[in-house]
Amino acid sequence: MDDRYLTVDEACALLGLRSRQALYAMTHDKAIPHYKVGGRLRLKLSELHEWMRGYKVPASQTADDICKEVRV
Repeated sequence: MDDRYLTVDEACALLGLRSRQALYAMTHDKAIPHYKVGGRLRLKLSELHEWMRGYKVPASQTADDICKEVRV
């Protein structure tokens, strides 16, 4: 897993956030793992991936099931 630290802009791009303020609000609320390094906000890539996995919504059907329905 990649252990590099992302800037705010990089993290926003990864998370699909349209504004930096949204990310700042999440860090202020301690809703997302982050670090303050020299007064600058940094987010660890591997921790963001782990955090995102916690929000995974399971599919109700597999791709194979959907393909079978389409073929019928």
